[in-house]
Amino acid sequence: MFLSTGAGVHDDDALKQAFFSIPLGFLFIASVSAIGWLTLRIVIDPDLRTITFTYPFRLQSFTYSFDELIGFRYKYLSGRVTYKSLKFRTAGDLRTFSVSDFETANIRDLEIFSLSHFELRGDKEFRRLTDQEKKSQRRQSQHFDGAQANEIKYHLIVALFVLAFLSVTLLKAMISSKGTKFYVQCTTVVIMTWLAISIRNRIGKLRKIIKEADLSGKRSKKEIKNK
Repeated sequence: MFLSTGAGVHDDDALKQAFFSIPLGFLFIASVSAIGWLTLRIVIDPDLRTITFTYPFRLQSFTYSFDELIGFRYKYLSGRVTYKSLKFRTAGDLRTFSVSDFETANIRDLEIFSLSHFELRGDKEFRRLTDQEKKSQRRQSQHFDGAQANEIKYHLIVALFVLAFLSVTLLKAMISSKGTKFYVQCTTVVIMTWLAISIRNRIGKLRKIIKEADLSGKRSKKEIKNK
């Protein structure tokens, strides 16, 4: 007669779970660590004419006067995530600092400020650009913003319809709900409404970016025709 407590089966299941969960845990930690290591905070003081680059997780900070910057250039990366980055190069120690719209919400404001205060450069060597090349770089940037805004707008509109459907479903369910369940559903609807309003406002801002990109494209076509 053989007796079994089932411990061997549970041990096998535990080993299988550990086999998959441990690598995933390491991958998650590595991803978070990489993001933290690359996180860059930029503080600009227009009055003192200084710009400070801070890596909070590296405990490093570098402050330069505007005159100590060679300039900045654009860089575009495409794949599953398409984004634009601004790269700044210093004159003395030749350091390069990079910030992208992937982790920075107000990169458009930084770009506008940089265009009016720093020299736009090109390529990895940060070479000087002609006036025509600078115009071409700015047009490319606006075109990228328009294409990216169109893509994000599409996903946000889909999310808006999903939120609307879920809200209607919850409102129907609330009619027959009572007690704690009713308050939970009511709170959920309020949160979803807030999200929908935020998404709608974001779509409005994206439409402005798309409109500006379209106007820039029309102006460039007129310039080409005039030539």
